[in-house]
Amino acid sequence: MPTRKLQNPDDFRGQKFYVGIDVHKKSWSVTVRSLNFVVAHFTQPPSPEALLSQLQHKFPGGEYYSTYEAGFSGTGAHEKLCKLGIKNIVVHPGDIPRTDKEKKNKTDVHGSRSLAFNLEKRQPAFDFRNVQATAGVQGPVPFAGIEGKGCNQVD
Repeated sequence: MPTRKLQNPDDFRGQKFYVGIDVHKKSWSVTVRSLNFVVAHFTQPPSPEALLSQLQHKFPGGEYYSTYEAGFSGTGAHEKLCKLGIKNIVVHPGDIPRTDKEKKNKTDVHGSRSLAFNLEKRQPAFDFRNVQATAGVQGPVPFAGIEGKGCNQVD
């Protein structure tokens, strides 16, 4: 999948990066978008710390927003991402807009790309403004008509 190079690879202060994570037990497929372009795609070990390390290495000083589908992994990754300073939201798989082609051709790359795209475009289930800050809150917080969690709000 083609990616776009950013103009200043050394300083990303204030630039927002939208990260879609296709979560699996043994690895995560990650797509990063910024300024309406895919700027990175990689597979990594299933670890929030590894994700933060990759993001800080590739996009130092950026603001990171991430999302993944609710599922087997629960909210442990969400809580760790929030503690590491990545603004994360967990979305219900049924609330992710998908084309017929995406429904028929499911891959990790398509999944993470779709998540990152919808997060950047602020689709209703992906809009942090619909989510209450949940630092220290036990259990899911309702948002956008579903049960889910989000940590910090976007301006």
